[in-house]
Amino acid sequence: MNLNDFLRMQKEPNTIVLDTRSANRYAARHLKGAISLPFTDFTQANLARLIPDTKTRVLIYCNNNFMGDQVNFATKTAAPSATNNHTPVTLALNIPTYINLYGYGYENIYELDELVNMTDGRVQFEGAVR
Repeated sequence: MNLNDFLRMQKEPNTIVLDTRSANRYAARHLKGAISLPFTDFTQANLARLIPDTKTRVLIYCNNNFMGDQVNFATKTAAPSATNNHTPVTLALNIPTYINLYGYGYENIYELDELVNMTDGRVQFEGAVR
């Protein structure tokens, strides 16, 4: 989903933005209004405590959605090599996050699919680094 739709949906009822990066990266900088559950802490109990209704719309994003802050949003790209046919491969936390949320019964999941510059005026961040 593009950024404009993501931001519009974020404001709608029964919608959360979930940040599954590490707790320290979330604390440093995250999308305004996002809640944190590091991917390493995904369990049915933790998800149920944070998102009790599996029908809740869950919006997700990861490091690869933002450019301009390589510390808190480091790009996850495997450089070209003989093992991957000399093609760069972009790796994302969104994929396992989506699969796990779906596996735990959350089916109303949308991911930001756009690369957004940190200076884009449409986006607001919170955290120790702004």
